[in-house]
Amino acid sequence: MLKPITYHHSRGTCHIIFSSFSAYLTKLPINTVCIVDKNVYQLYQTIFNDLQKPIFVFHASEKRKTLTSLENILTFFHDNEVDRSYTIIAIGGGITCDIAALAASVWKRGCKLTLIPTTLMAMVDASIGGKTAINFLTVKNSVGTFYHPEIILIDTLFLKTLPVEIYKEGIPEIVKHALTLNKSLLDQLLEIQDICLKQIDNALIYKNITTKLSIIKSDPEEKNVRKILNMGHTVGHAIEIAYGLPHGTAVANGIVLELETLALLGYIEDHQILSLSKSILRPFITKKIKNKIEPLLPFLKQDKKRCEEKISIPVVKSIGNTVVEDILLSDFTNALQKALINEY
Repeated sequence: MLKPITYHHSRGTCHIIFSSFSAYLTKLPINTVCIVDKNVYQLYQTIFNDLQKPIFVFHASEKRKTLTSLENILTFFHDNEVDRSYTIIAIGGGITCDIAALAASVWKRGCKLTLIPTTLMAMVDASIGGKTAINFLTVKNSVGTFYHPEIILIDTLFLKTLPVEIYKEGIPEIVKHALTLNKSLLDQLLEIQDICLKQIDNALIYKNITTKLSIIKSDPEEKNVRKILNMGHTVGHAIEIAYGLPHGTAVANGIVLELETLALLGYIEDHQILSLSKSILRPFITKKIKNKIEPLLPFLKQDKKRCEEKISIPVVKSIGNTVVEDILLSDFTNALQKALINEY
């Protein structure tokens, strides 16, 4: 059994445990409500029926990650007389964890929170680090808070029933952590013959989480070095919205394009970084992306990491060694146009 991971945050302590979700649900506090992804609810309906706790079933999708859905969850809290003694449990993928955590952070100015991620992406990234969010208008994750849970429960049993096309969307986030922070993690990924098959085990998930937390512990609210974890997401989020691609696929293409752009600008001299990233992310590279900057520009201009005329971009100097550079948005987009032509 893997040792629990513990880290401290502004509200107390978060415990990340690898255990059975069904066993955990039998020991819930009396004052508990659950927000459960619709697909998870249907797969484990017998367990949830025996739970005898109020359950909000959420049909998770990017189109439903909205103020309207947030209001529906808050109404659920109101109708069930949820107060600050309650624990709110989110069970689902990244979208469910994001919106449920945001609801927990604002209801009565903050309730206790437990996250039970059910997708690889949520286990390795979305549930880790205290970010909460909904989309607003055309801008992804533009409304949110930093709100760390008390407990994150990882049960990889969920991955056995996860469709491969959803499972594999978590892999680019592991690659991101490996490229930016941990060479040995990348070496482990490179040993896997087919990275898109279900070969990511508990030990690798554990190593990925501790890698991400190494940055979060020192910068919990993304004032400085935590911006490293945004690698691939500036361009990736723009691709995701412009072309309607899944998040992991969009981030994979974002990683390759950002590295190519930074190389063209002279920030990256080690060409092995780009060749390695292209090699490991090859299954995610798609021709659905046009070689023109125009579809991406509106979203790049609205990016959260933009400040006045500059944008903060992670720069991988060598595998596992990354810094953040503030680059003129105009310079970045001009080079990105060239990168798009080179890659697509």
